[in-house]
Amino acid sequence: FEGERLLVRRIVSGDKLNATKVSDVYICNTDVFTLKLKKTNGKFRLEFFLGIIGSLACAAHLKSQNVNLDRASFPKINTKTLKPFPVPKLDLDNPADKAKHDAVVAQVELMLAKQKELQQLENELDERRHEVVADIAHIDKKIDALVYELYDLTPEEIAIVEGR
Repeated sequence: FEGERLLVRRIVSGDKLNATKVSDVYICNTDVFTLKLKKTNGKFRLEFFLGIIGSLACAAHLKSQNVNLDRASFPKINTKTLKPFPVPKLDLDNPADKAKHDAVVAQVELMLAKQKELQQLENELDERRHEVVADIAHIDKKIDALVYELYDLTPEEIAIVEGR
């Protein structure tokens, strides 16, 4: 319940998993998973994994592996759903791999900042709120593109993930 970690909602709403990064103390009910990094020598950032978990590619993969995620009412993930999910193998001592990691982290940090800004504008219907929503959608697409690159998805595979 303490430390830097990801919170992932069990009920899947929409095309993606709902997840966020927190460091405050929270006690979660059974509708939220708490994920913490194992020791990584400080190389991998939690934001990197948040980008992957929140991507269209992750949701499409999980849905293809679990029939419960295609049902109309309350599709849920569980720990068995997430455990076998393939994580890209990166060597952060390799400059190309480090650049991929850092690009995802930068976009996720920007997304978290925009989400926080959106929360502050929650009760407003002004132009700034619409701009922030548009910014979030744009960043979301960038994160998806970076995740596609991490997994070396072809244009045909991307079309399947995006339902085109």
